[in-house]
Amino acid sequence: MPGGLGVILGDDLGLHSSQNRQDNRYYTRITHIPMLEPVNVQEAKDFVVFAMEYAQQWKMPVVMA
Repeated sequence: MPGGLGVILGDDLGLHSSQNRQDNRYYTRITHIPMLEPVNVQEAKDFVVFAMEYAQQWKMPVVMA
């Protein structure tokens, strides 16, 4: 079945909701996977659509952080 893979990260960069600071964005650099970082809710909504289209067209996952 053709389709795209979008991964949404829920890291806690500033220790707001956990005791562990976690930043998985570095893994996208190591693996050369495209990453999108929305700055507001509307942009996040738009990026989901774009990420799925991109992932399907280029046959590679896209990460949203």
